Amino acid sequence: MIEKNEYEEVFEHWLIENHLQYAPVDQQKRKIFARNKIKSFDFILYPADSPPVITEIKGRSFKGKSLEKKSGLECWVTLDDVKSMLQWEQIFDEDIKTVFVFVYKIVNIDVETDGTDVF
Repeated sequence: MIEKNEYEEVFEHWLIENHLQYAPVDQQKRKIFARNKIKSFDFILYPADSPPVITEIKGRSFKGKSLEKKSGLECWVTLDDVKSMLQWEQIFDEDIKTVFVFVYKIVNIDVETDGTDVF
């Protein structure tokens, strides 16, 4: 069974809706790397006419009232996150890309999106 957090689930639904090919990483199999310093990732994406993309999902709640100027939508990763993603690039192939995807759960139902696409 593949166990995902809510941010990964939402991202997966977005992938499905946008017809992007992907493979989720089985959370149970992440234990294989528990003794290693390298962190696992969440998905491998297979975009058309492009090398695969290793994807790490980062999720937080957005409690603001407006997305104007994208205030409150910070991006955050640790140095360990970055080092691990670079290691995955080396392990898989020099052509593979790695990305962090920042997923926000909008807490206020009446938030002003200021024209920003929201899924």
